[in-house]
Amino acid sequence: MRVLKRRNRVSVLVALAVSLIVAPAIASAHPPSEPDHGVNDTAFVPLWSNDTDDTVLDGDASPDGAVRTLASGTDIPVNDPPAVVAQWNRGEHGEFPQTSSETSTAPSHATLEQGRFIRDAHVTLLSVQPSTVVHTSATERTHYVAPSGTVLGVVDYRIRTLSGSHSANRTVSHSITRTRVNQTRLLVDGDVVTDQTHTRTPRLAYSELVANSEPTTLTLEATIDTEIRTTRRTCTEYNATQRSCLVWDRQTRYRSESITVTDSLDVQPYQLAVSGYVGRYPDGDLGLVVYTSDPWGGYDRTASQGQVNGVWRFYTARDPSWDTLIQRTSDGTDRSHSPVHPLQVHAFPIEVGPTATPKPGVTILDTFGEDLTPPSLPQNVSLDVVEEPYTGSYGLATRWESSGPNSLAHEDAVTAQGLVYGIETTRSLESFARVPIHESNLTLSIQNRSDETVRLRLTLRNDDTGGPIDTRGRDGYLLVDGERLETNATGIATLTIPAESTGVSARYVPGQWWLDIPGYTGDSDSIYVRSPVLDLLSTLFVFAVPVSLFLLAVLLIDRITGWHLWPPWRTL
Repeated sequence: MRVLKRRNRVSVLVALAVSLIVAPAIASAHPPSEPDHGVNDTAFVPLWSNDTDDTVLDGDASPDGAVRTLASGTDIPVNDPPAVVAQWNRGEHGEFPQTSSETSTAPSHATLEQGRFIRDAHVTLLSVQPSTVVHTSATERTHYVAPSGTVLGVVDYRIRTLSGSHSANRTVSHSITRTRVNQTRLLVDGDVVTDQTHTRTPRLAYSELVANSEPTTLTLEATIDTEIRTTRRTCTEYNATQRSCLVWDRQTRYRSESITVTDSLDVQPYQLAVSGYVGRYPDGDLGLVVYTSDPWGGYDRTASQGQVNGVWRFYTARDPSWDTLIQRTSDGTDRSHSPVHPLQVHAFPIEVGPTATPKPGVTILDTFGEDLTPPSLPQNVSLDVVEEPYTGSYGLATRWESSGPNSLAHEDAVTAQGLVYGIETTRSLESFARVPIHESNLTLSIQNRSDETVRLRLTLRNDDTGGPIDTRGRDGYLLVDGERLETNATGIATLTIPAESTGVSARYVPGQWWLDIPGYTGDSDSIYVRSPVLDLLSTLFVFAVPVSLFLLAVLLIDRITGWHLWPPWRTL
């Protein structure tokens, strides 16, 4: 356990002088310097993103030394919510000071309640775990919690000391006969789900929170009881000579008090449900779209050992409101460095955006979701966030190079990773909506011509079935010299161009295959557009080139062999 040690007068003066110089740094660089609670050094160092990074340490060659050196100059984002946060918070929960009934200890942000005898009472949430605060945008921050988890809290209070009185004929005394935290309850939207008795450090488990569009309110509620005994002794027979009371009348009175204190937190239950589309490209590649209704981390694909990460990364930081504890007694208050530093996991959109591994085998086709303005992180969090409006990676569309049979194997599945620790879900690709992806065939031909114009016909068909592709009502379109065209129900579009045009190229730009069924690949075609005179000259040119090449070959052979074949009319 970390404890605060008394310093001698010289040390206090030195510390005071230093604090006057570096007070801002101390206030913001408050986390513990050494690991505890079974958390090793490598896992401990990156946990404190909300510290100051002004001084870069001289690291050593060991892995722990390298991590410490890096963390001393910047903060370290991670790809997954750290598992050790819950372990650390459980240990910190036990560090909360256990004081006597004459002292109430509370963090600086605690809400205090006052009774007649029970004073400075509070219950304060320390952490809800597992949970993640997601910094979605400049105006939105959501505290997601697992459907089943644990709420850690602390309760404390003091009992007001009553002064007695004493005289020769009458005495009054007071004593505490009972004082306790009778019960602590956890409420979800006002309904009690679990409780615990006789503890100042409650640890309450909950389960089966239902995700919905509205926030859920978790309330920690504690009832504190006390009983005060007042004894009055009145002299009924007094011996004046001896100046003492011979007979006393004794009366005892008991007074009870109960006070209820609460602390609440609005959270959003986080449940990860994924859906998707799967399709097979004509060349055998796999098209895969995976999406959710909430922000998520990405997914692993079982069959290919590949991974796709969305725009989200994580960091952990302490809650600065726990940096100071305040002890209150009947004589006043005293502030001290808090031995309790609960951690919170945070998620934020990072600048690099979605990534996929292995890179040569996976192509990210699209990232879709809500368009958001970038958030800002606390001043002492040295991490890069996106600077321009970004698209939350609620959906990820990818293309995977084929390395096996075209049919999906039963074991081919995706495991989606949530933004809250321990929340993941695995779903077989066989359960995804199947979308056929066909090759398209685009051909250009001349329908008719005049002296001024040439009318072209563009024909777009399914290369597998030969059926027409009607682009109306689909995202796809034809692109000819920057002009978009739509085909009709027969898969035909027409275009009139000037007669002096020499050539035309057209391209079919299909929409996203998962948005239109069936999906198609793109295709292109080109055609030369020429007048009849140019067609005649072109025909002559086509014949003249091979004839000329043949005569040149005869000439070269004649010169090399001396056969005297050239000119061919020599023998006539």
